Amino acid sequence: MSSSAPADRPTATHSEYKPGETAMHALTWQGKEDVRVSSVNRPTVTDPNDIIVRSTGATICGSDLHLYHGKIPDLHQGDILGHEGVGIVDQVGAKVTKFKVGDRVVAAFSIGCGSCRYCKDGWFTMCDRTNKSAHMEVLYGQKLSGILGYSHLLGGYAGTQAEYFRVPFGDVNAFHLPDEVPFEKAILLADVTLTAYHSVVDINFKQGETAAVWGAGPIGQLISQWLVKVFGAKKVILIDNVAPRLQWAKKTLGVEVINFDHTPQVAEEILNRVPGGIDVSFDAAGFRYAKSFLHRAMQAMGQETDTPENLNEAVS
Repeated sequence: MSSSAPADRPTATHSEYKPGETAMHALTWQGKEDVRVSSVNRPTVTDPNDIIVRSTGATICGSDLHLYHGKIPDLHQGDILGHEGVGIVDQVGAKVTKFKVGDRVVAAFSIGCGSCRYCKDGWFTMCDRTNKSAHMEVLYGQKLSGILGYSHLLGGYAGTQAEYFRVPFGDVNAFHLPDEVPFEKAILLADVTLTAYHSVVDINFKQGETAAVWGAGPIGQLISQWLVKVFGAKKVILIDNVAPRLQWAKKTLGVEVINFDHTPQVAEEILNRVPGGIDVSFDAAGFRYAKSFLHRAMQAMGQETDTPENLNEAVS
């Protein structure tokens, strides 16, 4: 950032961890479409509320692709990526009360302090004490909380795609895992399952309503699963152009599907299937996936970043 950039905002925890003397492997960002497994120093307790976790599993989120393709600003060479992680507690800070060494945990991707007005109201992703980025305030009008492994726009914290990772305010942002829950299932609690769940809950979806979901990746599949198996949707239509995903969802979840490569007039097709239109629309496709040649060209020329195509179809 230039010298005229706004100064970092104060936070209640350090964004960079205190490095230990022992090395570990971690996935690091080295530039656009260049990520590498690097040897870096292990994290140690940096603030007294920290816990350090020995990773037993991490995943690559679809939103990590935005970092990989250089679509998110304020990435620094060497940043450790990843915001979904599970593992075993390796170190605890002096003020940690809920965890001890050896506990099995899953970490939240967001970083809440637990004591600001947002956290007290349960809005941990809006915590105003864990993201130092003044740049985000300039771009969006206000900040989100800090996020593990997701650029300095979201606080500059090291991520979970490493042999060890730090969880600031561990009592707030880590959760115990029962012994009978395997790490391979628990990792879904770090982000995708709960993201999909809140998408349905926060829209106040009601039993018997209809829905269309744009994007048949993990989030779109999980939204569809919540809608069909838990919330009693009358009809769910899943839209994508990846045939195996659509086939799986149709067979396994019982949803209807639209492949926009074969049926480009998506809104018209939805209205044919549900006269008067569906009740609720979900965009789970991601902001930068243009369908048409026009919008791909506009993105290539820098005339737009997000594409409005899915939203236009959703409100048609």
